[in-house]
Formats: sequence, structure tokens, C-alpha cells
Amino acid sequence: MSPTSGIHLSIDNATCYVGETIAGTVTLDLKALRSDRVSAVAVHVSGILQIGYLDNFIPQQLPTLRRFQLVKVSRPIWNEGERPDLDSHWQSAILREPFKWKVSNNAPPSIESNHKNHNCYVNVTYTIEVVGLRPGLLRLDRRVRRTVTVQPPVDQAELNTLELLRRGYQGPWRQGGISKHVRKLWFLGAREYVEVLLATPEIVYPVNADIPFTLGVITKSLTKPYKSGRESWPSRPARQSDVHLALNQIVNVHVQSSKVGWNAKQAGGAFEKLKLGDVHMERQEERWEAYEDGNGRWERKTVLRSTFRLERPPYTHINIPFQHGTADVEVKHNLYIRVRVGTVRWLRMQISLDHTRRSAAG
Repeated sequence: MSPTSGIHLSIDNATCYVGETIAGTVTLDLKALRSDRVSAVAVHVSGILQIGYLDNFIPQQLPTLRRFQLVKVSRPIWNEGERPDLDSHWQSAILREPFKWKVSNNAPPSIESNHKNHNCYVNVTYTIEVVGLRPGLLRLDRRVRRTVTVQPPVDQAELNTLELLRRGYQGPWRQGGISKHVRKLWFLGAREYVEVLLATPEIVYPVNADIPFTLGVITKSLTKPYKSGRESWPSRPARQSDVHLALNQIVNVHVQSSKVGWNAKQAGGAFEKLKLGDVHMERQEERWEAYEDGNGRWERKTVLRSTFRLERPPYTHINIPFQHGTADVEVKHNLYIRVRVGTVRWLRMQISLDHTRRSAAG
């Protein structure tokens, strides 16, 4: 309990799903409230969509911010003089008031885009705030605020997917990759073959679940006479640090409004860390691929196995109507992979995680 405001807020389920009910309790110490000259207490539920973007045609400007109210619900908890049974024992009275709020079935999930993306970012934030009113000049109201995370609804297909992952996923697998002939030093040397292959479960990726993957890196040398010894170019990854994985968050925003200066269409992207499980790296024995003329080439393969975990849906789409127009927001995530080939060369690729799109309209 705060000694200055006498207000305490507890939430039973600070993380919930769209369509569920959030429950909590407001506890008031009436003696502390009177000492702090608080005359009334109310609980407020708020949902805000905030869009920030830069205008490409105006250099060195601050981001433009647009705020849209998704939810606004208020409920009085206590007013001085309205509870004679409590007011007569205010020196020792503790008031506990439970509250509930049902998240709309059409509510967009919480979104926290990467603020490193200065061109365009989006936040959907839900908060529960208890406010103690302190009338009078230069008296600040007492506020206790908690943020609530609203996750997308879980359907039966996703529950089945979670069960498959829990048991140990065995397939089928979705394949993706890139192959390229690369030089040792950009413009110098012969082009030699490098291939990166990624295998992930052929499912819709759930949130907060360990998703297995296998990453294979295959290198093939130029055709030449047989020669054993130290590995020649192109070399394959030798350490875990030779393979980097990250998320690339891409945000697209389209605001249409009759208000002057509000129309905007902007896109941006930013990289963020990807949570990985234990990493197992295997450098398989190199294989000589012989040809009839006596020449051949070395084929080498490195396989990396691990899991990754998503903290937010791979794809979210929101279309919010407001008084003067609409705001359309799209947030999607790609898996970004960077593999070291040799000393200075890197091979890069991106794999979309958007296999089944989620859409939420407010």
C-alpha cells in the first residue's frame, strides 16, 4: 500500500486473450486517503492506438504522432460522504472493491513496435488506472497505473499446433533458402557456390512457444584435381558466431482523414533480437564429388539446430475507424539470417513468418 495515496491496484490476469475478462481489486486505505486530501477514487480502463511517422519530404523534423482511442471505460470506486458505514470508521477502514472488464471480441491485440524504426512505428496499449482526485490549486491527483497485455485469440488449430510442438514436432517441414555464387573478395576471385537452407514446421507460428528449425549451409568448391588438406574457399561456418538470426519487423501505416494534414502513408522496418533455445552445431565430414575426367569438387556442409520463440504474432492487421476517417496498420515479421562465408563475406536472406494472416478490426 502506498503510504501517500492509500491506493493499491492488483490485477489477477495482466496477460489475457481477446474476448476474455480481466479481473482485479482496488484496495483503499481511507485513513491515508483522508490524510492525503483525496475526495474520490475511480478506476479507468483505456486502450490507445498510437502511430508515429516521419514525413519523407520534411528533413530533420520530429515524428508526427497520432493517437486513437480504442477503449475508454470509467467506474467510480469511492466518494467521500457516500458510505456512512465506512466514513464513521475511517481511521481503520480498508475498502476492497473488485472490478472486471471484458475485452471486446473485435479488440486489436497489444502491439509494441520497435522504436528504433524512426520512419514508422505503432503501439497498441491497454492500461488500467486508479485515480484519486485531490481538488484544490496545485494539488496533483494520485495515480496508480498498470499495463495489460492483450494477446490474439487462440483457436482450435493453434491449440493443436501447441500440442504438436509439446510432443516434439516430427513434420511436415516448410523449406526455404537461397543459393548464390560468391567471390572471395567482392570483385576478386572466381565465383563459387554457397547454399543456405532453412527448414521450419509447416504450421502457423504460435506466440510464446518453442519452434524448432534446422539451418544448413552447403559450400561447393570449383571443379579441380583432387587435393586433400586444409579446407579451401568457400569455407563454411566454424563457430556459432558465424550464423546470426534476428527478427525484421515491418510496419505499414495508412491514415485517411478529412482533417487537413492527417493523411499519411508510410512504411518502415527495424531489426530486433530473436530468442533462441539451445544451439547444436554439426560440421559434417566433407565429401569429394568425383567426375569422370578425374576432376571433382569438395562439398562441405554445416547444420545448425535450435528453436526460436516469438513474443508477438507474425502478422497483425488493424483497421480503426475514427470520427474523420480510418487508420490502417499492418505489422509483419520476417526471419533474418546472416551467414559468414570466409573472412569478410556474408550471405543474407529473409524468410517470411506470415503464413496465415491475422486480422483484427476495432
